Amino acid sequence: MRILMFLAILLVLPFVLRILARIAIFLFLRTAGRGIAKEVGKAAVDRLPDAIHLEPRERPSWKDAAAITSLTAPLEAEGFFNAGHFTIVEIAGVSLQFFVDTERNAYSVVYEHEAAGIFLDLVTLYEDGASLTATTSKHVALDPRPGHEKLRAPGASASELLRRFFAERPSKPMRPMGRELLPGYFEKAWADEIEWRRSRGGATVREVAAVATARMRRGGHA
Repeated sequence: MRILMFLAILLVLPFVLRILARIAIFLFLRTAGRGIAKEVGKAAVDRLPDAIHLEPRERPSWKDAAAITSLTAPLEAEGFFNAGHFTIVEIAGVSLQFFVDTERNAYSVVYEHEAAGIFLDLVTLYEDGASLTATTSKHVALDPRPGHEKLRAPGASASELLRRFFAERPSKPMRPMGRELLPGYFEKAWADEIEWRRSRGGATVREVAAVATARMRRGGHA
């Protein structure tokens, strides 16, 4: 979910590059730059939607079907089953497919984003409100919300991520998983995340610098 929010900030902050055209990134480490960055960080999170809504799709419109299959085939071999294709009404350019393993209380999300490419998340939710997410995304994640651990494996194969996820996953009571539960879980995770980020004043200076750097590396195109 943090990676999705990172991508959303990329989309809603085209003015970050205009600021950085006048202020070098290293100024974010100085007093004046930090003040500007804090304002940008607050504006970034304020522009994000309070809630997101998944829209089911009969057929996915993958741009790189071969790369998608390289992620989905190992999931299905490991006992995950297809739980539907969706887009996000409030965030353009994102297609995703859910898979769920009801026996091991885990679900996965395969993402294709027009700028960020293709990546895989594996997720377990716990009865105490915590969660664990493992991701193959190469993008710098936003700061973690307390109790919501992230295992980063940039560029790992689906098989490698699965091995690490289940080997390192804490053993404690887990929330049940089911195809019909996933959209609600996903949408609630966004709402909880955005509420927490706003309560801390928006994106931090480090997060703003990370987003700005990512935009500059891509030439400023969302």
